[in-house]
Amino acid sequence: MKRLKPLFFFVLFLQCLMSFAQAQPKLKDIVSAMDTLQSKLPIEKVYLQTDKSSYFKGDTLWFKAYLFNAAYLSASAQSAFLYVELESDSNTMVRHWRFPVAAGLSRGQIILDENSFPEGSYTLTAFTNWMRNFGEDYVFIKQFHIGPAASESWLIDVQTRLLSEAGAERLNMRLQLRKPNRETLGLREVEIKVSDGRQELYRQTGHTLADGTMDISFGLPPNTVAKKLSVTVTDLLKGAGNRKIVIPVPLNRATNTDLQFLPEGGAIVAGLMCKIGFKAIGEDGKGTDVAGKIYDSGDKEICRFKSLHKGMGSFEITPQAGEHYTAKLISPEGSFKSYPLPEVKLSGTQLSIENPGHRDSIMIKVSASAEIIQSNDAYYLMGQSRGIVCYAATINLKEGINRSVLNKNLFPGGIARFTLLNKDKLPLNERVIYIDHQDNLKVKITPDKQAYCVRDSIALSIQVKDKDGRPVQGSFSLSVTDDSQVRADTACHNSIITNMLLTADLKGTVEEPGYYQNSSDPQRWQALDNLLLTQGWTGYDWKDVFNLPVPKYTAQSETWITGRVMDGDYKPLTGAKLSLLSERPIYKANTNSDSRGNFVFTGVPANGSWFRINATKANGSKFTECRVFADEIKPLIYNPSRGNRIMPWYVNCDTAMLAYWRHKDKAALNERLFSLNAVSIKDKEITIREKEAKSIRNWELNGNADQVLEEEDIRKMGDISLYQLLRQRAKGLHVGKGFPTQYTVSPTETFMINKNYLIIYFDLIEINAQAVESPGFVKKGFELYPAKKIRRIQVTYNDRPNEVYAIMNINTMSGRDYLVHTTPQYIDVSANEIRWTAEHQTNGMYVYRPWPIALPKQFYSPRYTIKTNNTGIGTDTRSTIYWAPDIITDKEGKALVSFYAADIPGSYTLTVEGSDMNGNIGSIRQMIKIKSTK
Repeated sequence: MKRLKPLFFFVLFLQCLMSFAQAQPKLKDIVSAMDTLQSKLPIEKVYLQTDKSSYFKGDTLWFKAYLFNAAYLSASAQSAFLYVELESDSNTMVRHWRFPVAAGLSRGQIILDENSFPEGSYTLTAFTNWMRNFGEDYVFIKQFHIGPAASESWLIDVQTRLLSEAGAERLNMRLQLRKPNRETLGLREVEIKVSDGRQELYRQTGHTLADGTMDISFGLPPNTVAKKLSVTVTDLLKGAGNRKIVIPVPLNRATNTDLQFLPEGGAIVAGLMCKIGFKAIGEDGKGTDVAGKIYDSGDKEICRFKSLHKGMGSFEITPQAGEHYTAKLISPEGSFKSYPLPEVKLSGTQLSIENPGHRDSIMIKVSASAEIIQSNDAYYLMGQSRGIVCYAATINLKEGINRSVLNKNLFPGGIARFTLLNKDKLPLNERVIYIDHQDNLKVKITPDKQAYCVRDSIALSIQVKDKDGRPVQGSFSLSVTDDSQVRADTACHNSIITNMLLTADLKGTVEEPGYYQNSSDPQRWQALDNLLLTQGWTGYDWKDVFNLPVPKYTAQSETWITGRVMDGDYKPLTGAKLSLLSERPIYKANTNSDSRGNFVFTGVPANGSWFRINATKANGSKFTECRVFADEIKPLIYNPSRGNRIMPWYVNCDTAMLAYWRHKDKAALNERLFSLNAVSIKDKEITIREKEAKSIRNWELNGNADQVLEEEDIRKMGDISLYQLLRQRAKGLHVGKGFPTQYTVSPTETFMINKNYLIIYFDLIEINAQAVESPGFVKKGFELYPAKKIRRIQVTYNDRPNEVYAIMNINTMSGRDYLVHTTPQYIDVSANEIRWTAEHQTNGMYVYRPWPIALPKQFYSPRYTIKTNNTGIGTDTRSTIYWAPDIITDKEGKALVSFYAADIPGSYTLTVEGSDMNGNIGSIRQMIKIKSTK
């Protein structure tokens, strides 16, 4: 049975509203315009449940995606594909994929292979093409850290102390280096380098003391970017492979705290009492607790304030005309720093709302200054949730104050937004509150035993009911993780509930969103209101309500390719004949351009890796000049300040991560022992042949290749372009400025490897000087060339005396190939060189490369039918014990899953999330115990 109670309230109220609005034509127009906006531009929301919160090199990231219509939290029928990206901590897109969506659901996996995903922080983003119309606000964003392999890592304890000397700042740091087994790294020669992301601040080479400690001290320049301050420790021991450990430096100077004040409703008006929210942000981008005082222009103390949670809080004042108010923070050292409050307006309106967590109603107060009262103008108060109008009324301000009491049942659970508009339908004040009906799905997990032993069979019964106790059919996903290896943050974790009902509708990063879920706790409820005072935002521009914009991006309900055909002067070509061709799979299609030069191919195979589009006249003859453009899905450009740096696990390491590495080391040892026992003579012969192959490989560059990518390595990278391959795997590759040829008279952009100019050979043919001087042209060609057609890439960049060039040799599968891109010039491999000429332009042709499509795979879960000695060869040390993305509850709201425990005793965290895909969502976390023996 469908759960339509929230929708029932919408329909009931709107019926009453429409009958009332007949006497209020302007109010009716506003409601009608907002309803049209919601129906014409419906918003989508997406949530991804991942199997765990942090990963290690070589892990697989498993996820389940839920795509909703934001208004009703029902399955979105607009989009058939979900675009997923992984960005590095430098905000560079590393890899991207397409995942098919059916009935609002999708699932998949991302293999975090060591070559493509080195150690560091990453950002997982997910969006649909339609969501791009609304910016980054509704894009799903999740940060996580990839840790190094055990053999590559050290544990580092860091202590920092900031000193002030004669007006200058000096940072003292003590580092202690240890192995994962806690053995200290004494008398180890290392290099220490400190950087702020823009410049190197300090460099030192020395030895650690016997206890593994090393002290460093350096001065901080006045404009040091603390958020990017990091220390790189390089191991100088010969044979250690130049191990490098990067340590973010947690530096929060009180003098650099950013303190923001946000008045309730948006403005401070003289004579009207006002609640003011504030948020203090440290240099690391996170909330920091503060305390201070508010003073008037005569330096008289007005009130005091103190943050409640994550640097956020609120206070009340009654501002006076002509006054200027200042906040002064009290630093730990006793010094003060002043921050001005927003200016006091002489005239205006004030919107304030009381929203007690334990009551079923809210109190709304609209007050006005004397000038507003005398004007006797009409004002309109709109209350909406999820883009739908739930309340609307005309406000009378003749008495100066208008009070209303509203039942919370008018609104569904989540964020409700109240807006006061004037007679010209312009917004004056806005206030965001949270409605908690405690009506989310009730999910219950019942294990078949109270405790389990290692390698035991574990059966879980999952029961889902609505708030009235009725069974619910729906789609759910289950993650089971080992608490000794994965930190389970049960109190503050993000979930489908906090994401859909809270964080997706707020501006910026919400730290510890799970903290706000318990509305019965008065302190947490107040902290939630402070969050909404400071990070609430308008989900759309009010101009769009009355002037409906044309969406720039279409909703992809199927696979299609759209674009435009233009002549040499970029004017539309009407009636052009367009053909579409794909080799794998073999596919052909034809269409024609319309009066604006637009074309569309529908029913295109989703698994095609590239498509060639040709444009001709209706009779099949070529145009004199023709430019074809296809609409590409470009990587999302999001604001990196929305996330914060993640501290690596090995810095001031906790006991859980230590346990993880002990298990990983033991597992690696067992795997090596098993391999040694299974080696045959045939295996040894294969090893010898591999060594011979490597020697032949090095001979091709006279044994001087500094980096070689073989076909096997390249295939592991997946369906990416040659440019993406080089960006990820060619060490030191970048675009720099210099004099790459003797004919260059001024510095120009050119490809470089470290400090060396790069000469590129493509199937033994050198790209000529013109191409070297134009890296943008080469880049476009490389972007369209599939990496899977490359057989080998060799790079040499040894720093020889008087040598300023690096050499890259690219060999294709065919041994002679060509590159094509969409600009008038293109790369053509002829007998002698790679030419760039307008004579060989790609007239009337476009090569379209969609994002690679990824199909879901089955999570491997071992089955133990016979008890074995778990301390010997083949120890099971999984961190993700089980992952089940497709749990479907039956008519009784029940589902049964089973799996086997691994070999590490302790506890597992069970996480179930999901939805009935018709407006109701649910989430639960609980633990089970695992014993070593019975």
